[in-house]
Amino acid sequence: MILVAFPCLKELTLENLPQLLHLWKEDSQPRVVFENLTILNVSYCENLKTLVTFWMPLEKLSTLTVQCCNGLKNLITLSTAKTLVELKTIFIKDCKMLEEIITDVGDEEIRTAEAEKDAAIDKITLSMLNSFRLDRLPNLIT
Repeated sequence: MILVAFPCLKELTLENLPQLLHLWKEDSQPRVVFENLTILNVSYCENLKTLVTFWMPLEKLSTLTVQCCNGLKNLITLSTAKTLVELKTIFIKDCKMLEEIITDVGDEEIRTAEAEKDAAIDKITLSMLNSFRLDRLPNLIT
């Protein structure tokens, strides 16, 4: 098995990739992949099912833009959302199947009995967030 990480990558743009299903294989071994990523732009990836896996921390991400990714049902997992301490901008547009921005689907693998007890008090604070735009998301559940 080949394990690849991008420790110096700061900006990642994926555009017009209709066959792309995942940014990273879901069954890959957990590890730091994009430890210095600050900007993630994904557009016109019609079949993208998973943006990031539950074990992928994005502590330095400041800008997240997703457009025209009609295969996405959930944007990020709860465990990934908790790592977004530097996130300043979220822009999500024209993702027809998107139901949730933050979901706990996919986090089952990392939940412990103690975490299950604390699930009711899970809290996400995006204290740096200053721009949050959602546009044309017909299936978004509020």
